[in-house]
Amino acid sequence: QARLHVNGKTARKITEVAEIAGMEGSKPRLNTIWKYNAATDQIEETGIPSNLREVICKAAGVTPDVFEKHVQQRQQIIEDLIARDITDIQSVTTVIQNFYAQSHH
Repeated sequence: QARLHVNGKTARKITEVAEIAGMEGSKPRLNTIWKYNAATDQIEETGIPSNLREVICKAAGVTPDVFEKHVQQRQQIIEDLIARDITDIQSVTTVIQNFYAQSHH
């Protein structure tokens, strides 16, 4: 996380997401999975495979394509909440609970 200047404003942004890929002596070896691109103001995948994604797919019994579809659905929900300026915890919880109720029938 870092404080960055975006469109003339100071904002706190996640600048990268990394997984622990192992140890090098007593220090964790990190794989950066997503990294902030200041030019696009977006977090972008680095192309390094995510071990956690593979573990989740195996545990859930889904293919990487199905997993990605689920991630995109959740991203769409979050983007819709932002567009509608829905930020209170009760409303967000209701939207998410409704999504799960509808998707598991």
